[in-house]
Amino acid sequence: MPDTPVVARPLHRLVALILLMAVVAGCDTVAPVDDQVLVIEGYLQTGRPLPPILVQRGQPLTDPIDDDAYAVDDAEITLHLDGRRISYAPTDTPGRYTPVTDELVPIEAYTRFRLEATWRDLAASATGSTPPGIRLDSLSIHIPNEPVDAILIDSLRLDTLGVGAQKGFLYPVEVSLWWRAEGIADSAYWIETQLRPKIAFSSTVIDFFLQPNEIRLEDEMTRLADGGHRWTGVYGIPVDSLTTPFPPHALTVYLVRSFEDYARFAATRDAPQRREPASNIEGASGIFAGISIDSLTVNVTVDVTVDVTVNVNERP
Repeated sequence: MPDTPVVARPLHRLVALILLMAVVAGCDTVAPVDDQVLVIEGYLQTGRPLPPILVQRGQPLTDPIDDDAYAVDDAEITLHLDGRRISYAPTDTPGRYTPVTDELVPIEAYTRFRLEATWRDLAASATGSTPPGIRLDSLSIHIPNEPVDAILIDSLRLDTLGVGAQKGFLYPVEVSLWWRAEGIADSAYWIETQLRPKIAFSSTVIDFFLQPNEIRLEDEMTRLADGGHRWTGVYGIPVDSLTTPFPPHALTVYLVRSFEDYARFAATRDAPQRREPASNIEGASGIFAGISIDSLTVNVTVDVTVDVTVNVNERP
């Protein structure tokens, strides 16, 4: 934990969410999806056993979402890990494949991999490496004494007047995360940070104007004198009025270290102007990448009115 306390950044009295109009109005028309395209998803996590792999056909946007209907259960999946060849087989869950091995040894950092998948006359592959592990060192939470005014909208379709805009109120909660990076050439790695409050109401529109998530090169994150890094984000808790007490809730924070392939995928998975996220798989859509993850869940209660810290030694 750093020696100096975290000072909350000044927050404007009005959170003007309607400014999103200039960003979204130029979105491209969404194109249909070819259901004969393979969609593959899997993540090799540093320090974890071999993962399951999900395989589907592409789902046309005109069809109802039905993962089982588009699951692929007759693909051939092979994973090469530093020269080892591991076959995958389908399970009872449609589209889900698991390794045909009893090996439970955690995957080490810097492990090179190659995924190969074939289905009918389609062939797909992905290559990469696993990053060093990441460990959350501590976090700090700052809650304002009262909520702020906000203009809340319930749609990103700002090319129409029917966006459901209304005046509201929210508590902007500021969270700072610290982690270490000793002996790591962090110019090669990307960091995804996520703040996920468990609340009855949430809005991706509100999130757009605050900063509960971010993806950046680790080398560009705030660097501390002791060699660690710090990131600060903000999420919003909507309330009914300026006198509504702060709602207690659980907050889960995530740190993900990756290479550029996963960072591109994560940065584009919710992009409104794209048909699908950026893929790192040759001959298919989706993602198969090496990552390392750490997370922590804390209870943010009504009694917390000043900065609080959670050290790594206090984890269950």
